[in-house]
Amino acid sequence: MANIIAHNLDKRLVTIAAKEQLKYTRYADDMTFSSSKRSVPSHIVQSWEPGFGRRDVHLEQSIIDSFKRAGFEINHSKTRILFPYERQEVTGLVVNRKANVWRRDISRLRMKIHSVKRFGATEAAKIWLEKGADEQKMWSHITGNLAFIRQVRGVDDTVLAKLCKDAVVAGLTEPTWVLKMAELVREFDVFLSHASEDKEKIRRLKDKLEHVGIKVFFDETSISWGESIVEKINHGLLKSRYFVPFLSQKFSEKGWTNKELNSAISMNIDRKGRILPVIDSNFSVDDNYPLLGETLYKKWPTDNASEGQFIDEVADAILHLVETKPV
Repeated sequence: MANIIAHNLDKRLVTIAAKEQLKYTRYADDMTFSSSKRSVPSHIVQSWEPGFGRRDVHLEQSIIDSFKRAGFEINHSKTRILFPYERQEVTGLVVNRKANVWRRDISRLRMKIHSVKRFGATEAAKIWLEKGADEQKMWSHITGNLAFIRQVRGVDDTVLAKLCKDAVVAGLTEPTWVLKMAELVREFDVFLSHASEDKEKIRRLKDKLEHVGIKVFFDETSISWGESIVEKINHGLLKSRYFVPFLSQKFSEKGWTNKELNSAISMNIDRKGRILPVIDSNFSVDDNYPLLGETLYKKWPTDNASEGQFIDEVADAILHLVETKPV
């Protein structure tokens, strides 16, 4: 209905925007001119004051006349001009680089999901929704918020995946797309691949990684008595963000470690930078794994005195990747 009513106004404003090389968008009764230009076109805005904060904006007369001819009046109290160094909010979305959801809204949704997990959907509905809201309304409310975030941030967003995972853990069983998004969340930050002969070294690295808060898949602690080794290894490979092989002569001689490495290499085609090799001091990557010849690696020190510092450096580097790189 709004599109029909505002049709003539849209045509006039689109024409003005085209002349000034601007982009015109409208949602209901919110109109926006946007541009990457450094200067504000004088044919759109005559002046504004003050330079910072909330401003009084004086529009060019042609803009005002376009509204009047279409039978509309401009609400000058809601007319704003926003620059790149400011938070640019349009129809409730932050759009500085791309459309985004307010961080407070994501935090609020996370709190709602936590309430469901702690108290149950019925009690959470009493806390967050209108009087008389039931379990079904609470789940519909959460699903609607997740769908909104997906629409704005995209289907491959890691924040959305974690929210979906939290919702599923709290008890959400539908829709299907939420369940699929939840499956994308990585359970482990690092998969440590090694030969059994090198386990003592890698155990010390594992302990340091866990000490700084990194979630590690390590066979002797991640596989329980009676579980399928093959299934758990494959699960760990799939659910780990980074694959850290300790490349040694013993590693290259083992069939199982080579299977792990080959799986990681095939996955690395779509997820560049996933493999983070650490090599033994006397091991040649070029002679044994030419496919990794162009991959930067770290070399384990020959002397025990330097081992502690080396492990600290590796742990810090992996922690930096985990905290700064998108999933």
